[in-house]
Amino acid sequence: MKFFQSNFFRLYIFTGTLFSGAMILHGIVRTGEIVPSVLTGVLAGMFFGTFFGLSMDKFVAKRTKEFSAVKEQLSEELTIIYDGGANLYVGPEGVGGWLYLTDEALIFKPHKFNIQTEKARVLIPIHTISKIEGYESMGFIHNGLRITTYDIVYEFVVDERSTWIKLITLYAS
Repeated sequence: MKFFQSNFFRLYIFTGTLFSGAMILHGIVRTGEIVPSVLTGVLAGMFFGTFFGLSMDKFVAKRTKEFSAVKEQLSEELTIIYDGGANLYVGPEGVGGWLYLTDEALIFKPHKFNIQTEKARVLIPIHTISKIEGYESMGFIHNGLRITTYDIVYEFVVDERSTWIKLITLYAS
């Protein structure tokens, strides 16, 4: 049962379904034949869903290990309340990294596979946060976290959005 709740399985289903749908539509438009297009689309979706899911699972495991060292270093100076993988939007780019909530600040550390790593290093003192809200990334995925300070709005994409909102609200009040 744990397998069906894993990130790999969710990525497999999501990417496999999207890719299958795209391949089926492409096949039908290109050839006009439904049955071969559906078969090709489903098989391609299963293959690429598996490949993408496994690749992302390995990538996330590597980043988790990388940021656990950062967490250890931060915890020498600060009390870490909660942390997890996140993306921060810097202009059009979703900069990947790790978000830390401490008793004093919200800290975002980008990983090295980004273009705008310097612009994305963010430290938001808790007392400057004026509004915390969820939003739908891509217009329909319930994983957006919007943090508003006195003068800046930060948009993150996180897992466990409701936990982030609850904890930041608790420490910001």
